[in-house]
Formats: sequence, structure tokens, C-alpha cells
Amino acid sequence: MKKNDTYYDSRHVDEAGRIVIPKPMRDRIGIVSDKTPLEIYSESDKIVIKVHTPGCVICGNIENTVELKGKRVCFECIEKLNKIREINS
Repeated sequence: MKKNDTYYDSRHVDEAGRIVIPKPMRDRIGIVSDKTPLEIYSESDKIVIKVHTPGCVICGNIENTVELKGKRVCFECIEKLNKIREINS
């Protein structure tokens, strides 16, 4: 059921504490498979579930990053590391 621009549904928690996220909701936020990494946290009286976007392993920034040996690093931290390297050379 749609309410305004959001999807609304009512579900029950099973004995193991699980709920099924309806397919329209999964599609809307980009949960494409059972391997999609998710962030789950609470805000006041709400449980928030969103697709995990990996960020820089140093500062956590999710913008302007590149992958290096399986880890994300932002350009700002790369610049800082290069300055440290220059100082120590």
C-alpha cells in the first residue's frame, strides 16, 4: 500500500525476531540480493535499514573515494598520507 510517496506495509516479527522486507521496499532502496550489505540502527522510536555505502577506511567519507587493495580511501586522505610520506623521506 502506498502512502503519499512512501511505501507502507504492516508485518509481524517471527519467533526468531525476523521480519520480511516487502519486495517493493527492497527494490526502492536498492536491496538487490541477499548479499547486499545493510546498515541497521535505531533513531528514537524507529528502526532504520539502509544499504551500506562503504567509505574511506581512514575518515569514513563516502565521496571521492577509490579502492585500494579491497579498501576505500578518499582523495583527501591520500593527499595527507602523501604529505606525511614526503616529510618522512
